[in-house]
Amino acid sequence: MQYETAKSARLIEESSFKIDFDLIPLEIQRIVFAFVGEIDSESPEVALQWRAVSRHSFVKLCLSQGDLVEKRCALLSRAIRSCNSFVVSPNGIVGPGIGLSVLCSAFRDGFSQMSVLNMNNVKLQEVDLINLIFSFSSLEELYLSNCNIPSTSASTIGQFLSTDEKLKKLDLSKNKFLCAGLTKILNALDKNQSLSWLDLSDNSDASETDMESCAVALGEVLKVNKSLSYLDFSENDIGNAGAEAIASGLLENTTLRTINVFGQYVLHTGIVALGEMLKSNSSLQVLDVGTIHAYLDTNPFPDSQPGVALGQALKQNSTLKQLNLTNFCFGTEDTINLCEGLKVNSGLETLNLYENLIGSKGVMALADALSHNTSLRNLNIDCSNFESGASGLVYPEMSADATNEFVVAGYNELSLSLKTNDTLNRLWIGADRIDHSDATKIASSFANNIKYNTGLKELHLNFEGLSQADGCNIFQETARYNHTCKVFINEKMLNISS
Repeated sequence: MQYETAKSARLIEESSFKIDFDLIPLEIQRIVFAFVGEIDSESPEVALQWRAVSRHSFVKLCLSQGDLVEKRCALLSRAIRSCNSFVVSPNGIVGPGIGLSVLCSAFRDGFSQMSVLNMNNVKLQEVDLINLIFSFSSLEELYLSNCNIPSTSASTIGQFLSTDEKLKKLDLSKNKFLCAGLTKILNALDKNQSLSWLDLSDNSDASETDMESCAVALGEVLKVNKSLSYLDFSENDIGNAGAEAIASGLLENTTLRTINVFGQYVLHTGIVALGEMLKSNSSLQVLDVGTIHAYLDTNPFPDSQPGVALGQALKQNSTLKQLNLTNFCFGTEDTINLCEGLKVNSGLETLNLYENLIGSKGVMALADALSHNTSLRNLNIDCSNFESGASGLVYPEMSADATNEFVVAGYNELSLSLKTNDTLNRLWIGADRIDHSDATKIASSFANNIKYNTGLKELHLNFEGLSQADGCNIFQETARYNHTCKVFINEKMLNISS
């Protein structure tokens, strides 16, 4: 049995121990070794396999669905010496402090050059965590997501970060640090100058009432830290003061490129503060403040200041590439003000307004902006709310028929803008309660106006009243002229035969 070099990684990953390792070309370096089931250290067959494996230089080692008890960890320590990437599945380690403690010894003895350790979903105790993070001298990436790490372990992690000079990527998402633990970790970042990628998302609890103070600590860290380029602090309920503190920190930060504060309890002034920050920040490239659950006395925002602030920011900022405002409670006036900045902006490439309240006038404003803008590549206005009387977006005195006619008119304007705009690559549109007749009108308008468009690569039309058969009929003629744009109806691509 012989193995081709190009197929070896896949065969090893799929076949596990049922493979003759002596026949694998020794020159192969980037392969994945996985085992399934019980690993019996006393089995002669397995022992032979381990000895064969030890002659190879595995760049990445994956252990899954097997029990690593003490004997097997010792065997692992003797067999593998050159691995620098290690991944363990949730079932890869049994018995708190038993198999893992032996494995940590194996790391110290045989994995001193390991650069990547992935222990996601492995439940860790305090002693396990201490053994893990202090077992390496060359670790560059550490993944500890959903490891059930409590707030009391945050001091250990903070101590490690305060002195470490090698780690570049750290995932601590979905644990139980809470505000106190997160603050301890954040405070260590004023000393750490090597970490560039950090995920602290989803570490709050519904019972917590002081997460804003944690975000305030983050704002202070951002003022002094010079190494972080990616930060995910989403789903931590930072609140309005937290958003303002982060905005304040970003006013002085010159290294962060991406920040995610998705899924927060952020209110009116916090959004305005982030907009004001963007006027002077020239390093941030991705800002995700979507799904903020902005619980206000009125809906959308009580005034248009969030849209004004972000619109003015887009007039002055040319470095931001992605802006995610999903479920942002943006109304028509907010969208109109945002589009004033979009008209002249030369840097933004992705704008996500999914599930907002932009209304037909908002769509028309976007159409007008696309007639001037030459940088935007991706635009998502799917699930836009046009329901009659919904928060005053479409005038309550309008009948349902008049409302839908207004909706169609807005989308017609947007489709017309694609006759002259050749820089937009992907567009998502959709709205609730659009019947078959109006959905067909909207689709037909786009089919007619993108015939000669050379920039659009994907068009997503998400209307319940539109079927695949409708789409094929409507875009049949378009496909004769436009050979580059893929059309999706309710997220299923049309298969139009020529």
